[in-house]
Amino acid sequence: PDKNYYYGIYVSWDALEDLSSYGILRAEHGTEDYQWIAMTTTNAFLDIACDASHQYDYKVYAGYYDGQWHKGEKSAPATAM
Repeated sequence: PDKNYYYGIYVSWDALEDLSSYGILRAEHGTEDYQWIAMTTTNAFLDIACDASHQYDYKVYAGYYDGQWHKGEKSAPATAM
């Protein structure tokens, strides 16, 4: 029988008071080509759309107002397992 393997990267961060949503962007490590991948209302996200053994950098933006996301920070590289 065929076996299905699933890979993912779990990203979490400190919650900010009075925020209702966070935007998540991902780039292959070593590039600055960040792509929007999700929005969440919690302070964690499981990225299951990544490739096994690839390294990625993430940015999490907190607070959407005035038509923009604010306070984005780059993560350390993460590898899908």
